Amino acid sequence: MSDSPRARRLGKVRRENVDGGPSKSIQVYVTDIEKAALTVRAIELKVAVPRLLFESALSETG
Repeated sequence: MSDSPRARRLGKVRRENVDGGPSKSIQVYVTDIEKAALTVRAIELKVAVPRLLFESALSETG
């Protein structure tokens, strides 16, 4: 499970630092069930939920 290419990519490599850090944030509203599903998936991949959403949204395989 953690040996998949996606799992290796998620959480294993830090993003490059940007001078001044990130300047924008995005707020996402989810239901309790959606939050639970995101949390379970993030734990499986050993990443935080925001990292899971960021990487998933910007992945080329979608």
